[in-house]
Amino acid sequence: MLNESLVITGNGKPHFGFSGLSSNLKEMEKGELKNLKLAYKLKIVGFFEYAFLVVFSLAKYLRRILIVKTRK
Repeated sequence: MLNESLVITGNGKPHFGFSGLSSNLKEMEKGELKNLKLAYKLKIVGFFEYAFLVVFSLAKYLRRILIVKTRK
């Protein structure tokens, strides 16, 4: 066990909505929904699990939008 951190993250930068790939929240959400749809089509998840995950994903998206809007 080491008593020092080997990874430095953040430097005060938010986890999403600031810069880089995660700054485009709409495209991130579209990609997540696309992946869920593919998982459903490939029968990796059932209908009820798919429906729950879509609702959960949209709720996360709305939460992220609200956080980014109030941050500015």
